[in-house]
Amino acid sequence: MHRNLEEYHAVLFDMDGTLYYQPPLRRTMAVRLACYYVLRFWRIKDLLIIKKFREERERMVTECHEEDPDQYLYRLVGEKYKVPAYRVESVIGRWMYRFPLPYLKKFRDHELYDLVKYLRKHKITVGIYSDYPVQDKLEALGIVADYCFAATDPQMQCLKPDPRGMKVILNELGLPAEEVLMIGDRYEKDGQSAESAGVDYVILPAQPKKRHEVLMQIKRSRQ
Repeated sequence: MHRNLEEYHAVLFDMDGTLYYQPPLRRTMAVRLACYYVLRFWRIKDLLIIKKFREERERMVTECHEEDPDQYLYRLVGEKYKVPAYRVESVIGRWMYRFPLPYLKKFRDHELYDLVKYLRKHKITVGIYSDYPVQDKLEALGIVADYCFAATDPQMQCLKPDPRGMKVILNELGLPAEEVLMIGDRYEKDGQSAESAGVDYVILPAQPKKRHEVLMQIKRSRQ
């Protein structure tokens, strides 16, 4: 950050691992997956599909396929395990997109939740920028944003830190880079996305205590 918080006209937040803590959610998911599939061992391939989908999505990084990244991966993973793309989509939709929703509020970062409310109260634009769809997660978290941007949006179709993503966002916001702040949890994704466009950024630690210390510094930067 090169400015006081209220000198920015917009603040972008990453979703996963930023607005909520990801490690406890993943532990919950692991337990539920184990309980579900131990009784359905004949569908164990679903676990391989989930693992492969996550791995390939991380590898894509700056690749752009001129289509929804998920649709591309549904076909790719389907070919790998010789199953139809619609089955991959069904498994991913259930376990990666719908399953987490009821648990998100439990693992919400309450300090960031309060920060979002503070920003909107002071007429600072709040945006969400994620590699995954965000609308359902925002509703589950009880968070209201002015703008939402996801890699699966038609105008995006690229993953962080592809610089095209931030260019689309700045154009949509109608703001110069120096008036925007990005808050995320991964430098290799959120930090590099911001750097590619000259946007200031803050990377939050995963540990709650260290994260609190960083957020206190942000709060002290208020005018």
